[in-house]
Amino acid sequence: MDAVCRKSLRSVGLMLVSVSLLFACGCGAKAPAEANAALKGALDALVKDDAKAFVAAVLPAQRETLSSVPEMEFFGAVMSHKIDNEFDTGVTADSATIMVTLYFDEAKKGHSNISFVMKKADGKWYIDLADTIKKERSINSVHAFQVWEFKFTKQ
Repeated sequence: MDAVCRKSLRSVGLMLVSVSLLFACGCGAKAPAEANAALKGALDALVKDDAKAFVAAVLPAQRETLSSVPEMEFFGAVMSHKIDNEFDTGVTADSATIMVTLYFDEAKKGHSNISFVMKKADGKWYIDLADTIKKERSINSVHAFQVWEFKFTKQ
């Protein structure tokens, strides 16, 4: 085998390893439909001011402490939402992180992007609210859980 052929095979091999690693870490994969349905149900509950249904969508071990979570006021103000599966990360058989745009007014000008961490427990998908809050705080620091509004003006 000549040097060019060996170099080509090595490049193909490296590319295959890279693609395998990409899928193994869950990057580029879409969250399972069941995780999306569970998250959509929880977000719809927020929109309807149905706190009981939202709490039921959170991991059972975290439910008792939700009343002391300061971010609950933020979540309680949600008026609509949009799940964006183009930015799903960490997708495995029992976890996924799903990007959502939350809207806080009818005109959808006030918004916030949140990466919800979903976990599967006892065969059912739930929001891991503790990990969601931790992740948002680590990424956005003091700007986490704030509502943003874009205004365009002519200069």
